[in-house]
Amino acid sequence: MGKNQSAQIERWIVKYTNSARKKRRIAPFRTNWGLTRIARSHSRRMARARKIWHGDGVHQAGSSLTHKSFWDFIKSIFYRGCSGENVGLMYKGRVKGFKHSIRTTKDIALAQYKSWMRSPGHRANILNSDFSLIGVGVVRNKNGYYCTQLFYG
Repeated sequence: MGKNQSAQIERWIVKYTNSARKKRRIAPFRTNWGLTRIARSHSRRMARARKIWHGDGVHQAGSSLTHKSFWDFIKSIFYRGCSGENVGLMYKGRVKGFKHSIRTTKDIALAQYKSWMRSPGHRANILNSDFSLIGVGVVRNKNGYYCTQLFYG
């Protein structure tokens, strides 16, 4: 899978996530390049290790988004942001818990989104109205598609 396919999956995940927020009258996420870069890096590490874990992305997210300008410095004095992270591994083909075979980039994104929404902790991150920024990273290896969502608000 090339970078273009990974980027397609990332965009679909953001769309599904924002759709869930919109249904609940929560402001949609704005994508953030810095968060996306960190999420892709974490997904790449997981794919190389062939396992998933929560990383230090939430801490990197906070430091990468602060002090970029004078106004960011001023905001950081008065406002402490919060952050969260969702990680997952999605397979292609027949996957337990899904009626249809997972084939396309859209299928992969929807299956990963649904998997996160079935988990109370992951769902809480997606629907947390304190979070306003998102970055999604997807990397494939022989096992499947390693996915990371980073949130910041």
